[in-house]
Amino acid sequence: MILKKMNVKKVVSFNPPKRRRLKLLIVLFGFVLAISVPKFYSTEIVEEHASLEKFTADLDKHIPVLMNRYDIPGVQIALVKRGQTVWLKAYGFADLKTGRKMTIDTYCRVESISKSVTAWGVMKLAEQGRIDLDEPVVTYLKNWWFPESEFSEKRITIRQLLSHNAGLPLGTIGVRYAPDSEVPSLKESLSKDAVLRQKAGQSFSYSNTG
Repeated sequence: MILKKMNVKKVVSFNPPKRRRLKLLIVLFGFVLAISVPKFYSTEIVEEHASLEKFTADLDKHIPVLMNRYDIPGVQIALVKRGQTVWLKAYGFADLKTGRKMTIDTYCRVESISKSVTAWGVMKLAEQGRIDLDEPVVTYLKNWWFPESEFSEKRITIRQLLSHNAGLPLGTIGVRYAPDSEVPSLKESLSKDAVLRQKAGQSFSYSNTG
């Protein structure tokens, strides 16, 4: 669900897959809720000018039900309006074994939720005419360049990056960093992982690097 002035702009269905209950599972699906609406909303008429209070009250009503349905131990949700966080809340548990409650300060891994947020931002730029989805991405690169490979990076388009069709590898996954540890910069990570493994546009290949 895309929010504009805290109003619902588009209603769509949200039906996430069944999840197994893990002892230390922390699921952060607040951003998903910010762009998708559960099935509860697909059959309801949502008021165009619903207030923040009414909307969050609705979340309070439905989120626990969804958590129970999909076996999700804990959730954090943030609503952002014009770049400012206007509402934060946590539900459930951060640690089922110890009974530790989820809080808005609990560290959670964003994981691939970042892909949806990034894609939304890219499409806003395209909507505003600031970028062309079918233009080679190197047109817009100013301070970084693809590492050498046997394939040409000059043919990679933004659309291909968004659709996992750019020929880039999956990339490094499963690496975890403590909150106070040193984390590689974006440039360092890309220079290591963004080595073309096949011709751009050749076929679908899921890529965190892309």
